[in-house]
Amino acid sequence: MNSGSYNPHRTAGAGIDDEVRRLEAQAALTAEAEIAFMQRVGVPGQRLVEVGCGPGAFLTRLARHFPEHDVRGVEIRPDLLDRARARGCQVVQGDAYALPLPDDSYGTVVLRFVLQHLSDPLAAVREAARVLQPGGRLVVIDV
Repeated sequence: MNSGSYNPHRTAGAGIDDEVRRLEAQAALTAEAEIAFMQRVGVPGQRLVEVGCGPGAFLTRLARHFPEHDVRGVEIRPDLLDRARARGCQVVQGDAYALPLPDDSYGTVVLRFVLQHLSDPLAAVREAARVLQPGGRLVVIDV
């Protein structure tokens, strides 16, 4: 995700704290509907990962709604990774183009508002597919 358009320090205008508040507000506004959709279509496997989890606003909600799953996140930006960890999220630093995850290791991979920021979204989708278990589900939420 290092060659994309997202920069949390300039997105909200006033800095990282404002961007984290914006992401939290966005998750509060839309997460219930997004998670309800995921529940309707099914969340296979025992492991779920959100790629580009940012400060963990959506990831914490995923963990709460899917307690039977091992819910993890991947985030490239250290400042956002620290925020996610401070919320108690299980996260690792990594890039959407080269996920630090084994092949066939997750039943569900979530890309939420990530692809729009990438210079090569198809490469990120291919990488997400690499870590999906057979019969797994790739959930893309984007504009």
